[in-house]
Amino acid sequence: MFSSKKGDSLFEYTPSPGAEEGRAERPDARETNGGPPPGFEKYRLGKKLESSSERTVYLARDALLDREALLCRHVLRPGEDPDALAPYLEEARALSRLRHDGVLALYDAQFAGDAFWTARESFDGLPLARALQGPAKSLKMRLSVMEQLLSALQSAHQAGIVVRELPSDSILVGRRGVVKISGLDDARVMIDPEYAVEPAAAKAFRRAKQADVFMIGNLLYRLLTGIHPFVEDPDSEDAPSRISPLSETCPALRAAPALDCFFETSLNGKPGRRFQDFAAMREALAAITAGAPEMMETAADARGLSMKYYPKGFVLFREGDVGDSAFILKAGRVGVSRRTKKGRSLTAVLSPVDIFGEMALFRNDKRRFATVTALDEVKAIEMSYREFQDALAVAPTFVRAIIGVLVRRLQRTMADAEDSD
Repeated sequence: MFSSKKGDSLFEYTPSPGAEEGRAERPDARETNGGPPPGFEKYRLGKKLESSSERTVYLARDALLDREALLCRHVLRPGEDPDALAPYLEEARALSRLRHDGVLALYDAQFAGDAFWTARESFDGLPLARALQGPAKSLKMRLSVMEQLLSALQSAHQAGIVVRELPSDSILVGRRGVVKISGLDDARVMIDPEYAVEPAAAKAFRRAKQADVFMIGNLLYRLLTGIHPFVEDPDSEDAPSRISPLSETCPALRAAPALDCFFETSLNGKPGRRFQDFAAMREALAAITAGAPEMMETAADARGLSMKYYPKGFVLFREGDVGDSAFILKAGRVGVSRRTKKGRSLTAVLSPVDIFGEMALFRNDKRRFATVTALDEVKAIEMSYREFQDALAVAPTFVRAIIGVLVRRLQRTMADAEDSD
């Protein structure tokens, strides 16, 4: 229902029987000629920023609070069903739940005759595509935009909102690279996190978040490289599993191997094996951009530790061995395998700059859970438990990286279990 149980709904009208399907009774309010509708009288209309047959955007000023605002007027086209305004109400309800600096705040909303008005925060920024034009826009800036965007979108999932679609022109970049989402046109409130959620609704929300991850993963890949990640049908969840490696599409990017893993997870053809929400995506990206492997390498150099080299086929450790060290993979690939009833099964292939063997740093039982074998000539740093503890003292960001690794592996394990059910 669109009404609030406490009677303090943003929109002052009585819900109709069809409200749950997106139908709402609009109040009989008429716009004043040349000005905002009743309820918006405190706004003084200024420059018209955008005008089309469907909407008009004004720069306005709130005379009461003495601040700028953007007033947007959505109108019905001649002969159009009044329910065509329902998506704007859905968006307004979603935005009203968000409290994040990376999303333009919604100040107010109001139906008026055959129009729907919103008042939003004003922000001086350029659309994403324009803001990142030119060679001067470094990869560092693009990664910063990605992190800010995921931070803002994380707040949507936490508020029970699915995004579903986010056009690049809805992302604004202001001075000093500050990122703001100007609108969530297709967003929908699915659950209320403050109340108990029925299992069916929770499952539907989980699936919707997985679809969001695919959609944003596609957008972020294009943001970073300027091209689609897939050769065929780039916007479909059924796209081919092979993604163009960043080492080929973006060779100047030092963290390309780690970001390849990031995008392979985001755009996995099996929803259960993707990051499960924007929070998990952000955690993984932060671990990559924080430079945790480089910090570990610096710590290793400071303590006289050197890189170790392993030939192809070399077994770094076996399942059941006792060990007290972790490895940071700098070059080459390693295969992770475990014993099963049918023999030995390859469970993962790790690439730079992944970490493995880390469980030995946290558990009292130091036995290895899997066998790790070099699939290529491998270059890696081995760090013992004591050396790891020393590294944490000088590089606390590495703690977050390790936790991120553990969380993502737990998610993959749970997803694999869910797929096997």
